[in-house]
Amino acid sequence: MKMLHAGDYALAIIVVVFSAVGNVLQAQVSSKLSLGAHIAIRGGWNASITALSRGTFAVSRLPDAGIEVAYALNHPGDAFAVLNLGVTNPVVQSMSIDPFTQRTTNEFIMTAYAVCASATAAIRFLQFLNILPELTILFRGNLPIRLQYDANIDVFETQGAAQPLRGTAVSTYTVPEERLLSFFELGAEIGILTFTVGNGTCSFHMQGAMALSQLVRPIPLLQIPNYYNIIGRDPLAGYRTLNVQPISVSLGLRYMLHDIGW
Repeated sequence: MKMLHAGDYALAIIVVVFSAVGNVLQAQVSSKLSLGAHIAIRGGWNASITALSRGTFAVSRLPDAGIEVAYALNHPGDAFAVLNLGVTNPVVQSMSIDPFTQRTTNEFIMTAYAVCASATAAIRFLQFLNILPELTILFRGNLPIRLQYDANIDVFETQGAAQPLRGTAVSTYTVPEERLLSFFELGAEIGILTFTVGNGTCSFHMQGAMALSQLVRPIPLLQIPNYYNIIGRDPLAGYRTLNVQPISVSLGLRYMLHDIGW
């Protein structure tokens, strides 16, 4: 029978101690992690305006969706750092206005729908000031995958020079990928209602966000046409500086599973 030496005992003790410490650390770290998913319906206005147009409200055709990881920043677990990866679907609408009354008209209308890959960094507070169930401050980066718009004129001239207005008939246009610009959003989110489901939390939330830049790269004018910006002759008179810059609001549902293991 093999005799165990002091070195063997020491090695066994070290293995047991490191294993115990590892289990404790894993439990502590995993107890601070939450994993979840969300889905939301988004609507929005266009922050880009011109002398003859204003933003009006529209609702996206597709919902936002994503997955997120939250890490507790304090012992009570009421402050979290959040990372969210997903797909956003910003939508904007612009309509012509009467320059004298400032009321919208149907002479020109454009509704733009974007699909974007997104990454969001946020700080979330639970039971904020004992008033709100949740408050989240977020900063989101978006990479447009597709941008289509319905309009009665090809306002971004995706098919060459814009044609004169022909009534209110609407067509669908797609902005070329090389003209799409990545953009950032700054926003806030509040929890409306939260409740426990199993080992997790389900919450209804409302979010507001604003794009800090525009989505479409303008076409440089190589030659100024003789009808440029002359109302009645230029089909884009009053709209040539129009772009897509969403101001968004959304209503959504999130489920977060707490104390996840490795």
